[in-house]
Amino acid sequence: MAPVRVDSSSDTDYDGEDFDWNQNIARAGFADMLFDTSRNELYKEGLKAAIRLKHEQGEKANVLDIGTGTGLLSMMAVECGADSVVACEAFSPMAECATKIIKLNKMGHKIKVVKKHSTKLEVGVDLEQRANILVTEVFDTDLIGEGAIETFRHANSHLLEPGSYVIPSTATIYIQLVSGQIFQHWMRLQPEPRVQVTVPEDMEECSFSNSHDMQISMFEPNKDFVALSEPVPVFDFDLTSGTLAMKRSEAVAIEAIADGACPGVFFWWDLKMDPEKKVTLSCAPHWAGNPEWRDHWMQSFFYFPKEIDVVKGQKVQVTCCHDEFNFWFFTEKNSVKSSNGAPPCTCDLHRQLSLTRLGQINDLSRRDAFLEALNAIKLKFNQTDTVVYLGGASLLPIMAARVLGSKVCAEGDGGWSRRLTSDKEIEWNTKIEKAQLVLAEPYFEEALLPWHNLRFWKKLRSLGSPSVLPLAASIWAMPVQFTHLWKIRAPLGTCMGFKMDHFDELIMKSIVECDEPVEPQPLWEYETICLGKPVNIINLDFADKSESLDNSDSGAFLTNGTCHGFALWMEWNLTENITASTGGPLEPPKPNEKVQWDKFTRQGVYFCDGEFKVSPDDFYRFNVSHEVDACKTEFSFSIFMSLDPKQQLA
Repeated sequence: MAPVRVDSSSDTDYDGEDFDWNQNIARAGFADMLFDTSRNELYKEGLKAAIRLKHEQGEKANVLDIGTGTGLLSMMAVECGADSVVACEAFSPMAECATKIIKLNKMGHKIKVVKKHSTKLEVGVDLEQRANILVTEVFDTDLIGEGAIETFRHANSHLLEPGSYVIPSTATIYIQLVSGQIFQHWMRLQPEPRVQVTVPEDMEECSFSNSHDMQISMFEPNKDFVALSEPVPVFDFDLTSGTLAMKRSEAVAIEAIADGACPGVFFWWDLKMDPEKKVTLSCAPHWAGNPEWRDHWMQSFFYFPKEIDVVKGQKVQVTCCHDEFNFWFFTEKNSVKSSNGAPPCTCDLHRQLSLTRLGQINDLSRRDAFLEALNAIKLKFNQTDTVVYLGGASLLPIMAARVLGSKVCAEGDGGWSRRLTSDKEIEWNTKIEKAQLVLAEPYFEEALLPWHNLRFWKKLRSLGSPSVLPLAASIWAMPVQFTHLWKIRAPLGTCMGFKMDHFDELIMKSIVECDEPVEPQPLWEYETICLGKPVNIINLDFADKSESLDNSDSGAFLTNGTCHGFALWMEWNLTENITASTGGPLEPPKPNEKVQWDKFTRQGVYFCDGEFKVSPDDFYRFNVSHEVDACKTEFSFSIFMSLDPKQQLA
């Protein structure tokens, strides 16, 4: 999951009354980046080399740090021997935090913090003279999405002396042709021939080309995808140039190393961190030779406007384009070729659905479960019964109309799904007061966590006592250890030897004020170790008329490990014998082994307040409650150590 970022080159009005500082600090992903020791050390190597070269040339090393954040790069510059440092930061809370951290580390006399966008800095006002070393980190997963091009152009032209060093000095973009059915599931609606659902031609032919940020390192070669080419460099960016191109289009011939259907390309970049280009920071996936994990800079998949077939040995002509903020790619076989921007969606499907939701709709296991349940209902179905669908746009009401042979009434307008059926099958925007059969996935566009979809329960109660699909649901929890995800909620303490107390206070305060205890995460992207078996923590029977439900119990740890939190997901009992999972493990998890997660759902994660060493003698207690009318679900977990059962740790 790519984090939200804020930086000194953005045009965002950070002082506007509509800007939520706490939320942006909590979501910014600063801490995860600072936990990246490799990144920090490579920046330091680059700074050390640049400062040494300036001193060898008989010059002072005057450093400008754009988007200083915590002030880390500025403090490393001082430690490496910089004679002066100016650090700019447009985001007020971070500028104030950096000032405090710099003072805490006794470097206030060496570093001047300026609360401004880098493009607003004035030589003679904010800087005594032009700098001769620039260090900055204004990159996102797609390298240029935070405005890096203009930041470097402006700094080189207006803030740096001729012959200055820039850290990093160059960036290179790599792409790789790949094949994999999962990418089509995320991008294209798949037909369902068992109920004669066909995809309209404009959805089939839509030339929408998009990027999908993801942890490609978590894909297994030759299982999740097949490489159709070697990684190929397609763009170089000279970050020392004041005339860095805002827009380019380059045709690249890429040799195919295997046969296959190619929906697009993997994408990543690397940086040369020093003036002599000897030090490389890579964002490649681990199977491409990079052992480092980065969540703030992951990889992307870029979709072609349309899938192409390639043959081993073929030279595939790929046109690679970028503007100031975006990349896009197409081939000679794509009917839409644009050098003026990525082709937009022309079918509306991609405007209405996230890629995760589209993958969920295409998930064959979910389709199988719903069709099996509908066929079971059909055996007892009365053709005169009123059938109602509750929820957002879905294939379910279309499946129901065709399996049951009955018209379905729907509260909503159907969105994109309306185009797959006729008004004879489904009556949209219906005001419903009573029904004999109610259907729901359940799914609502506004739902961020699986249990947010329980909002259909309140409406269900107003429709009398109908039969319902699903009959019931359950929420499941499992104690887990994260290899990396824990970093987004963890205090930093020190970083590269510098005290970060004020940063920890700022982040933790913002998280407490604006984050829920449980947050959605695509856990397939994060290595997760099972510490105990999945536990059903609450059952929800939709025939139950209670206004609220709750449950408390305990669970056991089954292995030694570090508990960072609890993974949460839902299972929906469509009938007494048929269950559809929302985000659960694909295979029964085993203690102390990696969990294989559903790639088409975001799970909930309850983060512990810290990390706790646990053993098979330890246990945890939980409490979960759900208010039906408010659709409010609350969780609490406590860890207890066997040596002192009264000692509550989380």
